[in-house]
Amino acid sequence: MKNIIVSSEFDNNVSKEHFVDSSDLPAVLVVTPYSNEESDIALYSRNLIKIINEKFINLISVQVCALEIGNKKHLYSNEVKYIINTSLVEEYVKLAININNEEHLKIILLQYELVLFIAQEKAFIQFLYEVSKPVIIFFHTVLPNPDEELKSKIKNIVDVCESIIVFNNISFEILLNQYDVPGIKIYLYQINNSCTYCFNIENANMHLNQEAGSAISYLMKRLAF
Repeated sequence: MKNIIVSSEFDNNVSKEHFVDSSDLPAVLVVTPYSNEESDIALYSRNLIKIINEKFINLISVQVCALEIGNKKHLYSNEVKYIINTSLVEEYVKLAININNEEHLKIILLQYELVLFIAQEKAFIQFLYEVSKPVIIFFHTVLPNPDEELKSKIKNIVDVCESIIVFNNISFEILLNQYDVPGIKIYLYQINNSCTYCFNIENANMHLNQEAGSAISYLMKRLAF
């Protein structure tokens, strides 16, 4: 892997620079649709990764697991380390093993829509239970007035993940009041209309597992800027 220049400080006022191997940095894995033909989630993920790369080059490397549905294959840029066909059970199993075996991988940021995992919902839930790294799930859509089956699906996801991210107050309230999701697990990120996508964490703290490490905790706090 190529060496990258990183600063010796955590802010922009650095006194010197030095080289490190990016493979030695704590890594974040973003699990997301990622092709140029995909939905707004792919665009959102690209902007999120851009922010992390720009603000935390001295702390964190970013990897991508690209989600594919059906038989359509895509070509990806170098940051894509894994590709999973969400219709195939065996690919969830393989991905969980790879994640657990990667020492420098500290946390997973997973972009979630029901349609992305509907072909193998049980395999997806089992994957969440199998991975040994903390998982933060970004809920891009929260359906109101859920039936018991949908509530059960969401409960299974919430029980195993570290935190849930939503993007507006309505989604926050629906999860809290209609899905009975504990408030301590729901975090509200608000995105403005600028091209850089600014984030604000309305909850006071991120309660991350110690496994995530101080660098990842630092990343999550600094996402509010």
